[in-house]
Amino acid sequence: MNKAPTFTNDQGMYNRLTWWESFKANVEVEENQLLEMRKEIEDDHERKKAELEAIQKDFDSQ
Repeated sequence: MNKAPTFTNDQGMYNRLTWWESFKANVEVEENQLLEMRKEIEDDHERKKAELEAIQKDFDSQ
């Protein structure tokens, strides 16, 4: 009997794992998702920083 919450989206991938293996695998998945989100945020920050610098340069040249 799988006692995982009904809202998990693992498609049964944890059914044959022990509780600890399932927990560890889920933590690894979430860690990867958070790292990807952080990378996207950092990339967005760099893009906006470059845009702001370009606007400032344009403003200063006027």
